[in-house]
Amino acid sequence: MQRGSDPLKSTAELGYLEPNRVCNNGRYSEVSPELLCCICQNVFWKPVACANCQNSFCANCIQTWINKQDSIPTTFANQQNSIPTTFANQQYSFPTTFTNQQYFIPTTFANQPNLIPTKCPFNCVFLEKRAPPILNNFLSKLQIYCAYAPNGCNEVLPYDGLEKHEQECQYERTPCRICEAPVSHRDQNNKHELRQCFNEMYNRNPDHVQAQFMKLLDVVEASQQRIQALEKLLGIEP
Repeated sequence: MQRGSDPLKSTAELGYLEPNRVCNNGRYSEVSPELLCCICQNVFWKPVACANCQNSFCANCIQTWINKQDSIPTTFANQQNSIPTTFANQQYSFPTTFTNQQYFIPTTFANQPNLIPTKCPFNCVFLEKRAPPILNNFLSKLQIYCAYAPNGCNEVLPYDGLEKHEQECQYERTPCRICEAPVSHRDQNNKHELRQCFNEMYNRNPDHVQAQFMKLLDVVEASQQRIQALEKLLGIEP
């Protein structure tokens, strides 16, 4: 489960699905290794596959992998990619029709020798394709705890219905640490400002304004400390 004081994120925002959220009859259920992404080691979320090696990955994971490759200088282009031993020793069960399939390189790479082809974690040229239907079928049978369970949501959803539920889940709202009013973090254009905190506390209990000011002062001082730490890190003189 997500931890820390930051607002919880939906599964779609995270881009992965933690195995400890999978359940069976209200209890934690161990996930088959075939349903785990080899990059993040979590349950596949919106998986896609490599057309060459047929391995599947979370869409977000493989995109992050590709973006990291794009940032590698061309001087490293001829170095062989290394697959972590934890991945290399894993066995994957795929239809035998795939095992004899020949890897292929798109003509865009063949005609442009200076263009570095993007490789997947298994060291073959990555060409995205839809994940195997059998994988999506197994995923659809999973029962998942809502990402907002730490906030009090008790819903257990089928894999295919998880995203829609989390888009509407009322437990996404968390109490403001100052005024304790429930705050939604979905709409970034409608942020909960300090002025709203003061108005909320004043309307609730106008007889304790001094205590409310002290809470606001604590927040301001904490912000100032973070700014000073950043200035020190950047070498900015006060």
